[in-house]
Amino acid sequence: MNNDKDLLDFTKPLELPDGVVGQRPTESYNPYDCYICPHGHLQYNLTEEAKVEIKSRNVDLPPICHEGMPCVLCSEPIRPLETDVKELQFRVSNFMKMASRLKQQQPGLLQINSDMNDLAYFIRWAYAYEIEQGEPQHSGSASKAAIYYLKKERRRGVVVVSKMWRAVLHLIGVR
Repeated sequence: MNNDKDLLDFTKPLELPDGVVGQRPTESYNPYDCYICPHGHLQYNLTEEAKVEIKSRNVDLPPICHEGMPCVLCSEPIRPLETDVKELQFRVSNFMKMASRLKQQQPGLLQINSDMNDLAYFIRWAYAYEIEQGEPQHSGSASKAAIYYLKKERRRGVVVVSKMWRAVLHLIGVR
């Protein structure tokens, strides 16, 4: 019981028995021999000391990792984990450049969104009577709704009659 309290007291250093060496889990692999798959699963090759320690416990060694090998969790190909500081800085700067390009494209996307909102308000205003009567309306995206209502408009009697009238005028020669 007294020993359990000592283990839970984090202010005291942990005293290990003779012959036992404390080792952090991160010391069991070489960070330059680490691999990652597209889903973020990490795999690594053990150091020689960790292999000896695992063999002494009669545990099977994990498979040795190579570039292009399938991930053990998702079967995607693995690639070496980048640890070079200059390469990482280069990648971060490229991502920042891409983000700034996206920000520059944002006004165009905002204009498209504004146009779609105007279209939705117009359709709601123009078809307010049909909406109040409970007639079925289009409930998809704004572009599909615009096509739906344009087709609906082209089938209205007034529109069909005006098309025929224009065709007659065109046959007569009046434009």
